[in-house]
Amino acid sequence: MKAVGTALLVSCALHAGSMDALHAQGGSHPAVDSANVARSVVREAARAATPSARVALLQRAARAWPSQPAYWQMLIRAASDAGDSIARTEAVNAINQLDVSASTIKPRGARIVHILSDSLIFVEGIARDIAPRTLLATDMRKGTVFRIRADGTGHSIDLRLDTIPGMSAIWATRAASNGRELLVASASAPVHAAAHSTPAAGGNAAAVWTLSARNGAVKSRVALPDSLGVHAPGDLLQLQDGSVVVSDALAAALYVLPSGAKSFTAVKHPLLRSPQGMAEVAKGVVLVADYSHGLLRVDVRTGQVDRLVDAPHTTVLGLDGMVWHRGRLLAVQNGLAIPRIVSIQLDARYTRIERVETVWRDTMQLVSPTTIAADDDGLWLFANTQWDYYDDKGARRPSRSLKPAVIVHLPWPQADANSAVPPVRKSGMMSSASVPPATVGRKSSLPRAPYK
Repeated sequence: MKAVGTALLVSCALHAGSMDALHAQGGSHPAVDSANVARSVVREAARAATPSARVALLQRAARAWPSQPAYWQMLIRAASDAGDSIARTEAVNAINQLDVSASTIKPRGARIVHILSDSLIFVEGIARDIAPRTLLATDMRKGTVFRIRADGTGHSIDLRLDTIPGMSAIWATRAASNGRELLVASASAPVHAAAHSTPAAGGNAAAVWTLSARNGAVKSRVALPDSLGVHAPGDLLQLQDGSVVVSDALAAALYVLPSGAKSFTAVKHPLLRSPQGMAEVAKGVVLVADYSHGLLRVDVRTGQVDRLVDAPHTTVLGLDGMVWHRGRLLAVQNGLAIPRIVSIQLDARYTRIERVETVWRDTMQLVSPTTIAADDDGLWLFANTQWDYYDDKGARRPSRSLKPAVIVHLPWPQADANSAVPPVRKSGMMSSASVPPATVGRKSSLPRAPYK
């Protein structure tokens, strides 16, 4: 999700509830301490008595949390206002090293494969479907999922999940590994509430649903802990052992449902402040994109949470959807001033980031991406979503003209395409945050995919 709407994340109080935390470590963490110091100093800088005092405070904040480009950008403006060329040069150099500029980087072979017919469809999640070259897309406003042919034909089907009693906004969906079911994560959302004046009883309860992939019939429903609290289940992942994991940005937690279990267990940790996209890289080991604290390594069996060490002069803050492909992460980074798609190379133990490279950045076309899906040929994503067109109460912004969401296909980066790693079997698509299955705006100028 796009930070669940940045203001919404800040304004909504977290509901602690009575969750049974699997591994709720007390105390803090050096990275958390540094980030908290930086946030506190930034707030102090806003009240600084003089321009030079504000510069000094913002320097302190940026140096405490150097991978946060927003602080360096604030320092550039403050130093320019104060006439402090030394501080401004330091901040400009830091921004250049982080590679977060507005310069355009376009991948070869990118093409539009589908434009949604209705601009009111508020897309959030995208994932592979059971069938090859078919995608699932969630509509948070209506509370349903669309099945879309990703072959340029433009064919899509509304699964009409909004007719299920108790269904609210759908944040994430995945095709189950058994090939017969869909998993759906739902919870209340302002844009859904604004569109439904008389919600169904229990419609605000957060839950994960198991549905028939054929007809959408409900097979099971498991409520999230404190299900009537504030939730943002932005990603949903099925592990190799059949367990289901949900990331919840507003509750600052992961929820784990072991295979065959009837209730979720919460994983809480100081590093989990705004968990977003997930990818399983080894059995029970999940990489989690925390919007505020970067990439985390979580062992969902024990609840152990560790932060990956950043590569020098890089940032992985503000990551959203992710896929794991041939030993590297491909991720949406929409928490920057200019969103981008990045390739992230890790060490063999998944403890350190070795390299971060920009794959796609284009202010004219990549406007507000959220999550991604993938197959052996490349990535699939919505280049534009509706987050910027609605306020935090779910009301349309009158100054913005709605544009229908556009699905774009990107071939794998060249380094992946030339990899010596044997390709996985071509039998469908990986989801936005899952391992491969065991058997397996402005007018865009991107070319349309040929009709087949």
